[in-house]
Amino acid sequence: MKEIPKPLGELITELEIPPRALDQIVGWSAKEKKTYTLRNFVASRAPETAKRFELTESDSLSCVKRITELTEQELKRTVCESLRRGSTDMKVGVMGSVGEKKDFSKEELVKEVEKGTQTGNAVIEAYKLDIDLIERLAEKGKLYPGKPPKGPIKPPWPGA
Repeated sequence: MKEIPKPLGELITELEIPPRALDQIVGWSAKEKKTYTLRNFVASRAPETAKRFELTESDSLSCVKRITELTEQELKRTVCESLRRGSTDMKVGVMGSVGEKKDFSKEELVKEVEKGTQTGNAVIEAYKLDIDLIERLAEKGKLYPGKPPKGPIKPPWPGA
């Protein structure tokens, strides 16, 4: 009988990220009408991790919510703003339901997200899962400053 792999969130119990990763957009405040970053989230919601990254009170914002607490519109806005900040020559390959692959520019992906297409919704869900994992690790004090990875990243699951 084949062993069922654990969800990624159970396999990754701590994570090192380069300090520049704290500038990643993780939310949109409808109240403040602006984005906020992982730096703002950590400073506002994860005191142990904030200390480790030497964040200060000035990095904290009162409007910060977890990615799972954002409204549908706030989540869409968060993903669109994050994509817009990406590299100008960024191309993202997206696999379709029948194994077809299509490359999207960041502008094309923003349009897919805004329209709520199947591809756009898949991008939103992937982004949400990624940020949710990072936020949970930060809140548990399991996010650490580290150096950017060198070379290929080996997946943490068995047999990879």
